[in-house]
Amino acid sequence: MTSGLVSSDKANSYFSKAEKDTCLIKSTQYPDLEGGWLTTQTKKGQTVLLDWKNSNSSTIVKQGLEDLFGQVPFDAVGLSDNEFNTVCNGECPPGMSV
Repeated sequence: MTSGLVSSDKANSYFSKAEKDTCLIKSTQYPDLEGGWLTTQTKKGQTVLLDWKNSNSSTIVKQGLEDLFGQVPFDAVGLSDNEFNTVCNGECPPGMSV
């Protein structure tokens, strides 16, 4: 699980909830594209990022961890990195793909 949500998967319940609760970082370079969310590219595809200053973001992560635990029981979660690698330095230009 990462703090990024694959935005091309509109059926993704985590993305849908984050979008509804406006828990995603807003774009400053391309506010009229992709719903106004900051997007970047990862190996999984176009990705949006949770805004950790929004109190609703922790609810989305908590639900994700509970869903994961329902499939694979675990007793700890380790945070090894605060961010993930992207192919762009900051926001990716529109239409870019990996």
